[in-house]
Amino acid sequence: MTVTLIVILAGFLLGCASAALIGWSMLLLRSYRDNRIAIRLYQFSVLISIGGGLLLIQVLQQYLAVKRHSHPYYAAIWAYITGSICATFFARRADIRWKKSIGPDRKTSQLAATA
Repeated sequence: MTVTLIVILAGFLLGCASAALIGWSMLLLRSYRDNRIAIRLYQFSVLISIGGGLLLIQVLQQYLAVKRHSHPYYAAIWAYITGSICATFFARRADIRWKKSIGPDRKTSQLAATA
């Protein structure tokens, strides 16, 4: 029972951390949204954070001797997915609020400055 709780908590925290990395990269790349290299770096960071989180879950499960295709195994993966979805929701919500706070005047002036 305690191993299951440890694995679930670790999966949830790793999911939140990987989504927080995605949110952090969204924050850093706000002024470079039209740059193709920045977009590729963002996509690369998304892949690295998701892959790294799932890899760390596998390492933790091997360390705690969790058998594959058991209840703790699937609970950790679902906790990772749940944590990732929750944190991504809040990061995306903050990004949408930031876009709305710019207003139409600044959007057109930013587009004119980059063109």
